[in-house]
This record gives sequence, C-alpha cells and structure tokens, in this order.
Amino acid sequence: TSAPPGRAKETVGVRGMFGSMRRSGLLAACRAAQGTLAGARAPVAEAHARALARASSSSRAGARASAAPIWTARPFSSAADHAPPPAEIFGVVKVGAQQFKVVPDDLIVVEKLGEAKVNDPVVLSEVMMLGTAERTVIGRPSVPGAAVHAVVEEHFREAKKLAFKKKRRKGYQRLKGHRQELTSLRISRIVGMDGQSV
Repeated sequence: TSAPPGRAKETVGVRGMFGSMRRSGLLAACRAAQGTLAGARAPVAEAHARALARASSSSRAGARASAAPIWTARPFSSAADHAPPPAEIFGVVKVGAQQFKVVPDDLIVVEKLGEAKVNDPVVLSEVMMLGTAERTVIGRPSVPGAAVHAVVEEHFREAKKLAFKKKRRKGYQRLKGHRQELTSLRISRIVGMDGQSV
C-alpha cells in the first residue's frame, strides 16, 4: 500500500530527527509539535479565563452590596472659614536680644527669666511698635507708655546642641553639649495705643 504524500513527508521528517534529514523535514516536525502543544493548552486557558470572569463578577457584586462607602466627598472650604478672628491690636516687643510680633493670647519662648516663677505676671516695657486696623505707631526706639503684659507658663530646657572641635593631625578633638534654658510667656494684654488696653 502506498501512503498519501503528506503522510510520507511526515514519516520522513520524524525519521530524520534521529538521523540524516533535510531542513524542510525538521521544520515540518517542529510545526507539528507546536500545533499539538497549542491544542493541549487551549482548554486550560479557556478554563482559567472562565474562573477569572467568575471571580471578578463576584467581587463587583460584593462591592455593590456593601452599604458604606470607603470615603465621602466633602465640599471645598477655604482656610479663611476656619481662621481665628483677627486681633484688634498687635505689638512688636523686644525681650533680650530678640523681637517678637505678638497679639493677645500668643505664646512666645524667650531666654530664661531667672527672677520670674511660673504663673507670675510679667510686664514687657520695651515695645518697638504698636498697631491696629486703622493706624500704626512706631517707636524711636520704643513707644512711650506702651507695655505688653504676659504670664509665665513654664521654664524648660531646649534640645541638646552639640559643639565638636577637631584639629587634624594633632590628636585633638572635643565634644561638648549645651541645653539652653528657656521660658514660655503667654501674652495677656497690650496697652499703650491712646491709653486703650486689649
């Protein structure tokens, strides 16, 4: 019996894989093997796609069933809506070597006032400037009759600062730490703008 022409070529190709064969026979055998593998993989790929579709549909259904959203949109509100009311008077006061712009109920931190104790009232008389919404008074160098009243809230020490010195090739190095003592003051009122006190 004589085999069909296609069958004969396939037989020659398979036989040639283990012996002498032509290039066309090798290519035909490789294509046949690839077709077999693709046919075997197709049902697995289809089953995997069906499983993914079922999982995504169930997750969407669960998300629709949940009543409470994760977050809700909030209407836009500017910072001006939550800002405190503007102060009626402000002052620039000098404490030691520092100057502070203050309004009533401000908290400032200055170098330690050794003579003052906690909850003691303090009067800061070196006021460099006073101002309101209508006008401003600038001192030369300070405003006469003006004063800033404050209350001592606490005495504390700030975080340690390290000072390191080194001289190379001399075997000399020094490390020192320093914690500055500070006082916090709560501004209670400001006086001196035409005798008014706020």
